[in-house]
Amino acid sequence: TPDLAEIGQGLNDLSFRFFSQELRLNGTIGEAIDYTLGAFYSDQKSVYFTRQDIRYIAPGFNFQFTGNDPVNADSKAAFGTIIYRPIDNLTLTAGLRYTEESKDYTFVRKNWDGTVSTFLGALDGLTAVYSGDRTDWRLSADYRFSPAVLAYVTVGTGFKGGGVTARPFDAPQALNGSFDPETVTAYEVGLKNDLFDRRLRLNISAFYNDYEDVQLPLISCASLGSNQPCGARQNAGNGKIKGVELELQASPLAGLDIDGSLSYLT
Repeated sequence: TPDLAEIGQGLNDLSFRFFSQELRLNGTIGEAIDYTLGAFYSDQKSVYFTRQDIRYIAPGFNFQFTGNDPVNADSKAAFGTIIYRPIDNLTLTAGLRYTEESKDYTFVRKNWDGTVSTFLGALDGLTAVYSGDRTDWRLSADYRFSPAVLAYVTVGTGFKGGGVTARPFDAPQALNGSFDPETVTAYEVGLKNDLFDRRLRLNISAFYNDYEDVQLPLISCASLGSNQPCGARQNAGNGKIKGVELELQASPLAGLDIDGSLSYLT
């Protein structure tokens, strides 16, 4: 078997434990209102072992190291949803969710012989921390014109969690490399049809997603106070996606099924 130094590759091993618990309370108020209240908790612990030979970034230097990094991530949330039917065939839905999350990453950087790494030693024993909270919501309305035709409109928010720079090359990248959640406000309107005794399903929708604080990798870590090679991720800016989608399912003859879909994004 070739030595790691000969093939210039890395060895990686991840031990992982995850626990989650969710509690929900469902109920009704009269005949027009349904509701759900709930809470969520998750606890994630892992240890990331790695043995790397990255001398290709600076030939002639001993850029080899072993890592054995403990990582913790916790999330807590409370949420509620109300479904209200004020008149026949019309359904209104409102939802709210509050989330708290925390993450910490402790770096272990040793030489292959177990001594402190000669070029990443400033990271050894250092812990990068992120914590944050977020409130998200959703509103929607749908109206059933007939048993075969349903129209809907919805708007809501969501997020991709924040975190820390997991592959820093020096202490400033670790300590200054935390980033905030990436968020989106999503709008959608559509029409769902089950026609000709359910032999034709035709769904049409249009959507608009407005992103803020998009998470992207940096080319340079100068903004974090580092002139070393950069492996950090930060909130880089905003973005927008618009599109329409068409979905078709048809069974015109016994034994013949036709599926098709079309989407257009800008």
